[in-house]
Amino acid sequence: MSVHEAVRLLRHGGDFVRLYEAIIRVTSDKTSSLDDIMLGLQHPGIIKELAALALHRRTRRPYPTDPLAISMDLRDWLNWLRAHPGSTPGASHQDAPEPARSGAVRTKP
Repeated sequence: MSVHEAVRLLRHGGDFVRLYEAIIRVTSDKTSSLDDIMLGLQHPGIIKELAALALHRRTRRPYPTDPLAISMDLRDWLNWLRAHPGSTPGASHQDAPEPARSGAVRTKP
């Protein structure tokens, strides 16, 4: 599965196995954007957890002392990224996706 296919699947949904493959592909590829990874936050369970862990690694956001307290909330991540614009070298957090009312991630053109 290409990164492009994985992002499309995370954006539009699919069965659990395909979504799991997609989040693994996106989070393990260094060319994936933060926007791509944040798409995983709109899915439940392990998909969301893997996205949150990848965001911690990519942005160098400190892990909480309680591993169960890792944020899997899109709005929290957007707020944190805006408050820490230098957290990822070369990344712009001004254009991070806004949460859509339906719970899906919408990116700015």
